[in-house]
Amino acid sequence: MAVSQRQWGTTPSISWTLPTEKEILQNEELTDELKRQGQYEAPGETEKKRVLSLLARPTIFADPSLLQKIAVEFVKHVCRKNNLPQSIVDSAGGKIFTYGSYRLGAYAPGSDIDTLVVAPRHVTREDFFEHMPSILERMLPAGAIEEMKPVPEAYVPIIKLMINGTDIDLNFTRLAVSSVPWDLDVKDTNLLRGLDDRELRALNGPRVADELLQLVPQKKTFRTALRAIKLWAQRRAVYGNIVGFPGGVAWGPCMESPNKYHLMPIITPAYPAMCATHNIGPTTKKVIIQELERGGDITDKISFGKLQWRDLFTKHTYFTQDYRYYLSIISGSTTKEAQASWSGFVESRVRLLVQSLESQGSIAVARLFNKGFAREHRCKDEDEIAAVLHGDMQYQATNVKTETTDSIKDPLHNAVAQGNADAALVANGNGEPTTNGHEPHPFYTTTYYIGIELAQDSTKKLDVSEQSRDWKENQCRTTNFEEGRNYLNITATRRLDLHSAVLLSRVVDAVA
Repeated sequence: MAVSQRQWGTTPSISWTLPTEKEILQNEELTDELKRQGQYEAPGETEKKRVLSLLARPTIFADPSLLQKIAVEFVKHVCRKNNLPQSIVDSAGGKIFTYGSYRLGAYAPGSDIDTLVVAPRHVTREDFFEHMPSILERMLPAGAIEEMKPVPEAYVPIIKLMINGTDIDLNFTRLAVSSVPWDLDVKDTNLLRGLDDRELRALNGPRVADELLQLVPQKKTFRTALRAIKLWAQRRAVYGNIVGFPGGVAWGPCMESPNKYHLMPIITPAYPAMCATHNIGPTTKKVIIQELERGGDITDKISFGKLQWRDLFTKHTYFTQDYRYYLSIISGSTTKEAQASWSGFVESRVRLLVQSLESQGSIAVARLFNKGFAREHRCKDEDEIAAVLHGDMQYQATNVKTETTDSIKDPLHNAVAQGNADAALVANGNGEPTTNGHEPHPFYTTTYYIGIELAQDSTKKLDVSEQSRDWKENQCRTTNFEEGRNYLNITATRRLDLHSAVLLSRVVDAVA
């Protein structure tokens, strides 16, 4: 059979050979394994998300999706509020776009829907936060909204929603146009004219998703592969842009590009092109290469029938085998909201400590684990807080489960972790310290772990006191830190002690 040899990206295809019957069977086995691993939603959940987030394209009954109706009503509401002529109100439009894993068709159970409200130029981000919450409450069925949390301080405006059990990230941007029709093509580069950095970044989400889908000839095959790659990356703990690993978009078919400032540059396909892997450092590059080699070896053995797909998704051994020494970076706060802000700020800065450790000759590898561990403690005075900051677990609240930062999905934490210092400053002043020296009160911590591998020619003695002290002092000098409310400490831990502190303290599921 002749195969059309169209070039789908910047480089030609590796092979034009059609799959054999054996390869088709192995592909079906991979899909079956992904289903066993819980990477596909039940049909009912998928349909619920589809109804919530269909794009603005009308159905045969001329009835757009629910969120699309809300977007249009929001734009009209702002137009009326600004006393604009009825002709402008009628033509202003507004549109909902989806992006991320949902738009790519590679979403897993529990995944949220990334959505973007696009409005014309006379609608502002201030309008979005002032009017959109009340419009959502008015137009959605009673009781449908289980949670709504606006985060106006985020670099890209966002309202976190849970609607009928589905998490929705509702973002906002505006275009320098007078109207946004339902058939707007987000890939049109003319739409980028007159936009600021925030507006460009928001619009980049759906633009990249659409461009990615245009770069693959077989979308079903791509989606299966992307599900498998994301599951593999998460199981092997090499997933997460903030901590120096590729994030979701970087595991798609983006373009590699030489760049002397980046170690493993992966460039997004939509203009303006951005490097999706700018946080990768020497250690994370080394770990990624090791994991790719391991994955390649396993898939070769799968193709020869020596292993099965489940072997590819075996959980990492970061805490149980990979390293002998670890650093525990423990941030703490006396209120939950202050800790969401402070822990996000610390997360955004931990890789600077990693860079300092990598420059030390006695350390071969300094690998930051890709999740933080959030815990709640009960402390009655500063002595007990000090003990917690040194890794003592005896004050941990027995009725509160240890959670990882990615499972909590706190919008304030994420906004600050992604580099928005303004969000940290706004939030950290809220709430009062709760330790009064009489009764135990909540104390909140988030711990990040750095696995250390010593160089072969080192003295087998780990001394990072200078790097740790300098990094800690630098963070505590910032305006994000408030004495008496925020805390920070770094402790060195051996694997045996870490095993009891991490794996045996109600966090077994979290590190899977």
